[in-house]
Amino acid sequence: MNTSTETAMSRSKSRVNFMRLFERYALILVWLLLIIGFSIAMPNSFLRWGNFSILFASYAPAALLALAIIIPLTSGDYDLAVGATMTLSSCMIAVLNSWMDISIELSIIFALLGGLAVGLFHALFIVYFRIHSLVVTLGSTSLISGIVQWFTNSSTIGGIDNSLIMWVVGGRLFGVPYAFYYALAAAIVLWFIFDFTPLGRRLLF
Repeated sequence: MNTSTETAMSRSKSRVNFMRLFERYALILVWLLLIIGFSIAMPNSFLRWGNFSILFASYAPAALLALAIIIPLTSGDYDLAVGATMTLSSCMIAVLNSWMDISIELSIIFALLGGLAVGLFHALFIVYFRIHSLVVTLGSTSLISGIVQWFTNSSTIGGIDNSLIMWVVGGRLFGVPYAFYYALAAAIVLWFIFDFTPLGRRLLF
C-alpha cells in the first residue's frame, strides 16, 4: 500500500468520523445556535433566568414523551399511541381524584397501572399475534381516544388536589419547577439502563 492510498483512506476515515460526530450532536448544535440567535435578537428578555425557567418547565412533558418513544424505537418498533396513553393516564388521575374522591397518591398509582395495561395490550398483539407495531399502536390510538371521551363524558375536569400542582409546577428548586427535574431524572435513568445494563445493551444491539 503506497503513501497516496494511505492518505486517501485516512481522509475517508476522518470524513466518516466527522459525519458520525455531526449526526450525534447536530441537535445540540442547532439548539445552541437558536439560543445565540434569540439572545442577539432579544437580549433584554431572552437571557433572563425566569425565561429559561419557563422553557425548562414547559418542555418537560414533551421530553418525557420523547423518552417514552425512544424505548420501543431502540428495539425497532413504533409506538404511535404514546400521546393517547399519556392523555388516558392524566384523565384517570383527574376523574379518580376529582369525581370519585380518591386520594391523589392512589389516583397516580391507578393511572400508572392504566398506562401499563395499555403497554401490555400492545405487547400482546405485537409479540404474540405478530402484528406490526405501527398498525397496533395506530389502531389503539383511536380506541384510547374513545375511552378517554367516554371516561370523562367529553368534559373538562377541575378541582384536582392542589398538592399535585405543587409536586409538578408549583414547587421549585433553584427557581426551576420540579417538572424539569422529573424529566431530567427520567433521562438519566434511561441513559443508565441503555449504557450499563444487559437489557439496555440488548435493545441497542
